[in-house]
Amino acid sequence: MLTRIEIDGFKSFLDFELGVPPFLALVGPNASGKSNLLDALAFVRTALLADGLGKLQQDPLPHARRGKPQELFHRPAGDDARPAFTIRVTAAAGGESMVAEVEASRSGDWTVRRESGELWSWEVGNWHFHVPDPAAMRRPVSALDRRPLSEDAGNLAAVLGRMAGNGELDDLSALVPDVMGVRPVLEERSEERSFDLLIDGEPVPGRLASDGTLRVLALLAALYDQTSSGLLMVEEIENGLHPSRLGELLQRVAQRVGVKDDVRALTDLAPRPVDVQSVQYGTCRMTKDDATARQAIEELAGDCHLIFLHSDHRERAKADRHADECVVPLVPVKETESWLLADASIWARVPGADASSLPGRSRETEKIPDPKATLRAMLAGVSHRKVSEHFAGDHVDLSVLARLPAYAAWLDATSKALRSHGFL
Repeated sequence: MLTRIEIDGFKSFLDFELGVPPFLALVGPNASGKSNLLDALAFVRTALLADGLGKLQQDPLPHARRGKPQELFHRPAGDDARPAFTIRVTAAAGGESMVAEVEASRSGDWTVRRESGELWSWEVGNWHFHVPDPAAMRRPVSALDRRPLSEDAGNLAAVLGRMAGNGELDDLSALVPDVMGVRPVLEERSEERSFDLLIDGEPVPGRLASDGTLRVLALLAALYDQTSSGLLMVEEIENGLHPSRLGELLQRVAQRVGVKDDVRALTDLAPRPVDVQSVQYGTCRMTKDDATARQAIEELAGDCHLIFLHSDHRERAKADRHADECVVPLVPVKETESWLLADASIWARVPGADASSLPGRSRETEKIPDPKATLRAMLAGVSHRKVSEHFAGDHVDLSVLARLPAYAAWLDATSKALRSHGFL
């Protein structure tokens, strides 16, 4: 298992060295070099695998994970790029330590020096980059697939089928709201696997899950699949996850690598400019008197930077009366259901949805006389209406929503409020 990495002259690194514990999370702002560390490991992996085959299987310079060959060499500000770089890695195998070093020059030459040659081919062969593709995860996969989770997680359904009954994914609600578990599905005629998510006790096809839910599920599958071992490298582990649930996810990763001594995890994290806690909700409707509404706002203001005051379009004046620097009114032209109807392309992906009655132009959806009734009619043939509405909310094209006057007004008011607090 990888225990140390030293880098000199590769991208942003000069005389860099780092011990690698079983679970390593890199924290830093964008463009601080977190991804470059993963790129360095990818370069080493490609070079060692190519060298181990005794022929030029894949030249690591033109096939770098990111960047052109000349962009891999450190370039000081206002100066020429370094002529060469060196990456040295140390790993533990069979109770002993072994070292490998890869050196590359701008002339295009690269060399490998290593101890325990065959062991290094096995070691880097178990370095896994985790770059899940939600589109690939939604597709069914052959029931005969026995591979560990692929880099894009395209065989997720097959891995979940192998994991059925081990209890590792029985409760996902701590990470994904409302999702209590996963149920693998085997289509006997096509001999393909898919999966359902258990939401409120009911099975819902996994293809309807949001991108974020699928990413979390794929990461847990990569960690808990008994056939997987080695180094798991995850970039932007928080992608698609609510910030308040990041701690729970990191705790699960740490617990997993602590239990299984042949699994290690390396990820990067971008620090959040705002400490986002769980969303808090008020306890009154705007239809109540002004004094009750103001009391609820004042209670929330003690714990929240911003309060979004959702009001019906018939109550615009009341919402404006309560607006101040921490309160942002959210008042649609009609009901906010019209915002769910704005992007017709989403509903074409929901089985059973009839979007034929939607206006041809997104701006016209706020002119629908009764958006609630239109949404109900459109989803009359859909078996999981709640999940479908969540799917639409997760996948709506925000550039389409921005064409709606009420949404654009709310976006502008929110930006101004965030700027007033120094968040933008």
